[in-house]
Amino acid sequence: MQKYFLVISFVVLLSAGVAYADNTIMITKSFYMDKVIFDGKWSFLTEWKKSSQDTLSYDDGTEIELRTAHQNNFIYVFVDVVSQTEFNKHGDNAIVCFDIKDAKPLTSNNDDYCFLVSLDSKTPFVLQGGSKLGFNGGFKKIENPEGFIGIASLSDENDRYSKIPHPGYEFRIPTDLVGRSDIYGFYLGVYDAQRTDAVI
Repeated sequence: MQKYFLVISFVVLLSAGVAYADNTIMITKSFYMDKVIFDGKWSFLTEWKKSSQDTLSYDDGTEIELRTAHQNNFIYVFVDVVSQTEFNKHGDNAIVCFDIKDAKPLTSNNDDYCFLVSLDSKTPFVLQGGSKLGFNGGFKKIENPEGFIGIASLSDENDRYSKIPHPGYEFRIPTDLVGRSDIYGFYLGVYDAQRTDAVI
């Protein structure tokens, strides 16, 4: 079982000002995200082009292209797992979490939210922190908020990074739930069910 995690501060660029800090990614305000076709992949060559790009590389050769953007009442996230060429439908998954106040608590708070979808699934779910049950990491499943989308599938010839099929995960996350902020704590986890050699 192989897991890849990225814990970063999430900086939203809502103006011309730019913030610089270690372990940050930038998210641009975009006017093109309403053109995204939610199918878990690049649907056309320019679909996610007007979004921020961060390349996440690991020592074992794993590469993930993370695209992020903000438009109107939604944050858009695309996780393109370029190097994963073996996959397990419904077994592989990706999760993105927001620490609303970037408080970095030791245990989850009720203003922490996670969004998860499995490969080849159109049924995502949302977790909220603050649960008193320890066995579930302090998170409980809640009803999906209006407007939330999470979907995953395999890439095709339109992918900008590789023509070899690999998993992709698309999310549209309502700011009505996670709030509007210049800085979020952000967590990304990708689970590859085919890998059994290590856990990162």
